[in-house]
Amino acid sequence: MLDINEIHGTDWGIAIHRVYLGTPSEHREQRIESPNAQDKHITFGCINVTPNAIAFLLKQLPEKGATPLYILPEDDSKTVTYFAPHTS
Repeated sequence: MLDINEIHGTDWGIAIHRVYLGTPSEHREQRIESPNAQDKHITFGCINVTPNAIAFLLKQLPEKGATPLYILPEDDSKTVTYFAPHTS
């Protein structure tokens, strides 16, 4: 599990972790593998990923120190707004 610590507040607790499979009727394993993006919206706030995705992240990220990870919107055209210069 990877904790996201850039968001602060009393009600924030976000992490990246393997998809929870404890409730079979939710069909999360099939949904996370679905090509349909809407099927993958199966979270209570955390970022759910496949076992292969978390294994890849854990292998690629350094064991010490903070590493920025960007969670980008599904709509590529909106990505630029997250990296646009801020004006005061």
